[in-house]
Amino acid sequence: MHTRRVDMKKKVLVFFPNCEQGGTERVISLLSPLLSNDFDLHLMTLCKNEKKYNFKYSCFKMIDNPFLYGQGFFNKIRRYLFWYKEIKKYLRDNHIQTIISFGEIPNFFSILIKILSIKKMTVIINIRNSESVFLARAKYGWLIKLSMKLMYDRANEILTNSNGNKIDLIDHIGIKNEIRVIYNPVSKVLDQIIENNRPRRVLHIGRLDAQKAQHYLLEAFSLVSKELKDVELVIIGKGDKEVELIQLARDLNISEKIRFLGWQDNPFYWLQNSDVFVLTSLWEGMPNVAIEALASGCPIVSFDCPSGPNEIINDPGRNGILVDVGDVQSLTLSIIDVLENELLAENLKKNGLIRSKNFNLEVIYHDFKNAINRVAL
Repeated sequence: MHTRRVDMKKKVLVFFPNCEQGGTERVISLLSPLLSNDFDLHLMTLCKNEKKYNFKYSCFKMIDNPFLYGQGFFNKIRRYLFWYKEIKKYLRDNHIQTIISFGEIPNFFSILIKILSIKKMTVIINIRNSESVFLARAKYGWLIKLSMKLMYDRANEILTNSNGNKIDLIDHIGIKNEIRVIYNPVSKVLDQIIENNRPRRVLHIGRLDAQKAQHYLLEAFSLVSKELKDVELVIIGKGDKEVELIQLARDLNISEKIRFLGWQDNPFYWLQNSDVFVLTSLWEGMPNVAIEALASGCPIVSFDCPSGPNEIINDPGRNGILVDVGDVQSLTLSIIDVLENELLAENLKKNGLIRSKNFNLEVIYHDFKNAINRVAL
């Protein structure tokens, strides 16, 4: 009697820091339905918090670390030991064959457990930011850099989301292994309800924190609003700079023309109902929201920060506008130009839509799937 062979799906764990509304979480939420079709997909985060995006998976492990928010050196040691034990236990109990990790701490633990405990497991690490800029600002940045230099070359595969990040990892971190670039994906954008009789709208979407540097946008918008009537600024996102930014808006006498909307489930509604999207980050990896703006037909004005914006806007003046980081005057003039010059705005919209096709979800997923299959045991 012959028994039919049942093909078991390869067990893959996607490991990332948390479930907030960042770009990494957005990428994983887009990829997870496709990954679930081809693999037995497990997701893991380092803390227990509310899911802001929808994910598809067979198992989801949120580690509830009792030492997460405590202070002091010994508490930090206990925090990392607790994470190590919990991660290792989950990997062993669930017979995980491949980890795809995102972010410094998940990358570190994935490689460490592979070295010390589960040598047959394969590890794919993802670097999503311009690390040299991040490390220059981080507490103990030199120590984090040293751990990256010692650990990252032990991964089976190294991925990053922009060529700028790849160059940064080679030149500033000293990575020796091959690094492959896989851009962030964008899903198909459905048409939204279009508002009528609205003011001309400047839009920003992002965490309200030091990296995103929204104070430059407020300063520029205060100048824009002096030049143009019937204009408003909509800011979507939450973060520790919110109170400070609201106060800055008051100080600049523009509070009545700004709306802070917090987290919004449907950014595409706002992207399709705005006249220009503005990105003022000091550093990035490959900003998802800029790709989503292109796909939504919303012209982009962005700081030319490391890295990502100049790879998304790869033909400045045609599919977007780049200005030097911190140049409020150029930022102001560019926003006014897009709002006032209909021909420019239409050309940016048309060419942006063409550029967005390079970030097709199915194409990007195929690259991730190939990375998993390359390291398959």
